[in-house]
Amino acid sequence: MKAIALITFITLLSGCQSNTIKMDGVESIRIVSNQTEQPQDTVVITAIDQIKEITSRLEKAKKEPVKFLADYKVELNFKDSTVILLVRNDLLNNQGITYKLKKNLGKRLDVITKVGH
Repeated sequence: MKAIALITFITLLSGCQSNTIKMDGVESIRIVSNQTEQPQDTVVITAIDQIKEITSRLEKAKKEPVKFLADYKVELNFKDSTVILLVRNDLLNNQGITYKLKKNLGKRLDVITKVGH
C-alpha cells in the first residue's frame, strides 16, 4: 500500500512540471492583441520557423499560481483542433492554469503584431 502511495506521489510531482500542451503538429498561430495601442488587432503566423520559435518558448513553461489580465490571445491551430492560450509578458494561461515562461513571450508578440509578420 505504501508503495502505491509513493508511486502516486512521484507521478503527481512529475506531472506538475509537464508541458502546457503538446506542440507537435501546430499548423498556424493566430495572435489577437487585447492592447488598444497596437496598430494591428490580429496576426496569423504560418511560417514554420516562427511557429517553432513560439512553441519552443511554450514548451518550457512551468506552473505558476498567478492571476493576470492577458495582453494577447494566442490560438494554436492543429489539423483537427485549436488550443487557445492567454499571454501577458512571461505568463501564460491554458485552460485556467497559469504558467511562467522562461522568456518573455509578450515582448516577442509585441514585435510580431507591430510588424505584422
